[in-house]
Amino acid sequence: MKFFANKVPCICLIYKHFITQKYIILPQIYAFYLNCCIYKVKKLYLCACIADNIEKYPFQWLQKITMIQIHDKTFVPYLSATQIHERIQQIAAQLNQDYAGKETLFLPILNGAFMFAADLIRELNFAPEIQFVKISTYGNGMTTGQNAKNVFGLEGLDIKGKHILITEDIVDTGFTVDFLLDFLQKYSPASIKIVALLYKPASFQGKTPPHYAAFEIPPAFVVGYGLDYAQRGRELKEIYVLAE
Repeated sequence: MKFFANKVPCICLIYKHFITQKYIILPQIYAFYLNCCIYKVKKLYLCACIADNIEKYPFQWLQKITMIQIHDKTFVPYLSATQIHERIQQIAAQLNQDYAGKETLFLPILNGAFMFAADLIRELNFAPEIQFVKISTYGNGMTTGQNAKNVFGLEGLDIKGKHILITEDIVDTGFTVDFLLDFLQKYSPASIKIVALLYKPASFQGKTPPHYAAFEIPPAFVVGYGLDYAQRGRELKEIYVLAE
């Protein structure tokens, strides 16, 4: 059945988020917007229209939504700051157990991993060595792929015999991580493991998936908490997903 928001005197709408499957309250301000694009935006599934008191609707995951605009794209909330922090604490607890007493070197990959790495390292109860690295790539602001060309930041760094933790914001195709793994092997580290904030199994085409991943997500485009769209959105405390 078709729904036209501007023909219904509703105070809000409810839809189910296409990734989290949580019910979201959408304020009336977005009703006309949905009327124009709900059938174009296939990732928004309209569930109900509320014309009276929302308190009687027993949805467990009701929350207000804040859409954000970055350049020409609209994004909606995906992972909250609380969810991210909780998973980081869990990953840190596992690393504390796995790397106790080992000479460990964190290699966060710039630019995207800076927030994740900083928050993760502060949760550790051991003192690792830390060296940020940057991998030169080419491409646009929304794609990843077989574009890695060189590594910067390892000049003069002795990694022989150390346990390396590559720290990534997101592992998508896996080509960038594969490139770095092959690059590091020639320096004879004791071990190399991958720690990722986000991992997209459906997009992965590489040889080595993350050994530690805070969240597995579908192949959707996300921004926030270090991740960007054309160099914007990194400062956000939460992670947002593209609404189109």
